[in-house]
Amino acid sequence: FSPQNLSNLVWSFATLRMGHDRFLEAAAVEAIRRIKEFDAQGLSMMASTFSSMGMLHRGLFECIATAAVKLISTFNARDLESIAYSFAAIGFDAPELFDAITAQALQKIRTFNSLDLANLAWALAKLRRRHDALMEEVASRAMHLIGQDSFPSQALANLAWALEAMGTFHSALLERISHEVVRKLERQDLQ
Repeated sequence: FSPQNLSNLVWSFATLRMGHDRFLEAAAVEAIRRIKEFDAQGLSMMASTFSSMGMLHRGLFECIATAAVKLISTFNARDLESIAYSFAAIGFDAPELFDAITAQALQKIRTFNSLDLANLAWALAKLRRRHDALMEEVASRAMHLIGQDSFPSQALANLAWALEAMGTFHSALLERISHEVVRKLERQDLQ
């Protein structure tokens, strides 16, 4: 199996909600053995899959974190938010990884869509990793995207929760979120 094939296979099992602990353990061991062969997408997919299944394999998450830091400049917005969200959802804080993620996110913030922004903010808040400069950029980008009518309701909720959880009071963004929620309610557009 190539690393991509292994990631795809593990993802397929997660999609089918097939736990099979023996299979997942074998897949984790193989991923650890070949971690240097994974690209950004493969690393984020592997973390996402294990996280979504609720399986915290510490050795695997440590290897993913180390490999991701080395490849962080190759991560796109989706990969950055996905790996951050996966680590936060499973409750595994990797300080070096999150430092690298925040640095890259600051550089690539203009490429983030609404879900990327909301999930990244949620992940940082969940792990109590406050980063004021990044949150200011997230707020600016979010206000722009809300104005383009490209923020789903769940993303608005996650972003508002993250702001509150981090103690970040950004009145302009909260006002924009409030207006957008009212607009969605009036249109009965709760997607």
